[in-house]
Amino acid sequence: MSILANNKISDGQFVRDNGWTRPWNKYQIATWITLFVFALIAWGVEIISLHPNAWAAAYTVTGVLFVVVTILLIVTTGIDPSDDNSLEHRKRTKKAAAIFDRSKHKHVIESGFCHICECIVLESSKHCQPCNKCVKGFDHHCMWLNNCIGTKNYGLFLALLAVALMGCIAMLGIGLFVFFNAFFNNYLLNPDIWWWQLSGGFVAFEIIIGIKIILLVVAAALICQLGVFHMMLIHRKQTTYMHFKKQEEKRELQKKLASETERSLNFDDMPVPACSERQSEHATGGGERVSSPADLKEDPNTFSNINHSYAVDVA
Repeated sequence: MSILANNKISDGQFVRDNGWTRPWNKYQIATWITLFVFALIAWGVEIISLHPNAWAAAYTVTGVLFVVVTILLIVTTGIDPSDDNSLEHRKRTKKAAAIFDRSKHKHVIESGFCHICECIVLESSKHCQPCNKCVKGFDHHCMWLNNCIGTKNYGLFLALLAVALMGCIAMLGIGLFVFFNAFFNNYLLNPDIWWWQLSGGFVAFEIIIGIKIILLVVAAALICQLGVFHMMLIHRKQTTYMHFKKQEEKRELQKKLASETERSLNFDDMPVPACSERQSEHATGGGERVSSPADLKEDPNTFSNINHSYAVDVA
């Protein structure tokens, strides 16, 4: 099996226990690389550029935040958020997941029974396609953790967002202070900065710090947006899945109403069929005259139903 994978499962019988189960996701690997690169730049380039009196506080704050983020990443990724019945059934039977047959079933979960996990699951559980298992209190599948977020790890996920945001703000503050003071007020910085002594080092590392600042701003904005979104969901007592499912149902309803309205307008615009004199005589047996289109327009009460194409006056 390949070490890397996207968010789609290639083998219908594969089940991911947690985010550390291979294949790993490329976004998950990018998360860890970014975390360590940012930490190295902060500790090896930016903080040592500060005045020595600020080293202890800067290293302590960023070091504590780094350790907490790392622990939360490891634990949140390593938790198996499976539905309890699904997990117990999988451990007891040691069977691979069944392959879903759409010719036999319309939905993966019907009447509380999952046709892939082959067991009864909780009402809040949903079957995650990338992990190929039912997840208790399913919220969403996080590609950055390569794991599902559900009841069992949702609290840790929110804590990870909060601490990651604090880390971004701390590193952003240090980076901005070093970046601008290196140009204008370098007397506020450490006079013995090693990268200033390198040929072209000042420009190179200022560019690196500038790129890091931009990435931190983007990361902080995305984390803030995600955090606010989840606060809204908690207030509404919804999950991410429920929210987007509801949005999808609203769009489908709007499409249906728009289609019915368009059909109704098209029907109203249809011309009233005209009858020739001979057709009128034939329809009435040579007796009473059939109303002409002009008569129909003059007397709207002639129509008792919009489905009638013409009306006959009966004596």
